Amino acid sequence: MSKCFIKKIDIPIYFGYLVIIVAEDYKDVPKKYSIEFKDGYSAYCLFKSINSIAHNVIILNKISNSIIAHEASHIASGILMHAGVNADFDNDEPYDYMIG
Repeated sequence: MSKCFIKKIDIPIYFGYLVIIVAEDYKDVPKKYSIEFKDGYSAYCLFKSINSIAHNVIILNKISNSIIAHEASHIASGILMHAGVNADFDNDEPYDYMIG
């Protein structure tokens, strides 16, 4: 079994939490975390909602800034959709805040 780094972060304002998992081998992740990971993906976002929303990101150890930015965008969108925030290109501060 590969090594995994797990970090849980509370999400201010919109509630819930983000779980970031960095794994050496994605094939070990489903067994331990009950997450289905598709072959060929460098990273994966999974959204679950039980009472408060949990946003999970799995990122493999061979990653780039581009992959991190891509997954951060998915997570920000998911958090804001769950909170009922509509996309507004004239005021993208809520989205930009979540990316940060």
